[in-house]
Amino acid sequence: IYVIMSVFVWYGHDYHEETVSAFKDHPAVLMWLIGNEWNYNGLYAGKTTTECITKLNQVISEIKAIDTSHPVATSYGYLPDQETHDNLNVDVWGLQIYAWLGFGSPDAFQQWSIISTKPMFMAEYGADAWNSTIPAYDTTSQSNAAYILTKEILSNSSAVNSTNVCAGGTIFEWCDEWWKVSSGDLWGQDIGGLSGGTYPDAMHNEEYWGLVDIYRVKRPAFDVIKKLYTSE
Repeated sequence: IYVIMSVFVWYGHDYHEETVSAFKDHPAVLMWLIGNEWNYNGLYAGKTTTECITKLNQVISEIKAIDTSHPVATSYGYLPDQETHDNLNVDVWGLQIYAWLGFGSPDAFQQWSIISTKPMFMAEYGADAWNSTIPAYDTTSQSNAAYILTKEILSNSSAVNSTNVCAGGTIFEWCDEWWKVSSGDLWGQDIGGLSGGTYPDAMHNEEYWGLVDIYRVKRPAFDVIKKLYTSE
């Protein structure tokens, strides 16, 4: 198991140097990750794009002063424009895309090949296990989305064909998080969340994203992902 390790997400929480120093020689570290959909949340501090880029470039420099062995990646909501891409000195781009049963139109893989020659991976993708249109628990739709989207990533994988642009994907997510609906019950699983492009109901039901539930009981999507990555 390799880890894409988040070391800087919130503006002002500057512990990345200590974290990188502590873990830079650990064999599980694949790369460092800074920022999480920061174009949407301004590094969770309402910062402008320019302020975010300035801060992230500072963090990149500080990380590389400690560790030159691991790439530094960032996680971005959808695709950056050319100016944003060119001004950020990151090694790898992670894209968080929720666009139904695909990755945008035209698809993100085609668009990325125009924007950049740097490595890219799908940092978040998938579907949750609650269908608000029924409304009911719906693991079938979740597993269908996991299959279709992961197949699309594999079809565009540079591991399959060196001319492809995608280095892989990290499906969202391993385990349910019962704390995410702020008005809900911390000791129970709540429906609801954010509207968006998630299949099949255009709703991010925030506490139902896991491939396993909080008791680590596997959902069908778990076996779908396992089969794709062991048979392709």
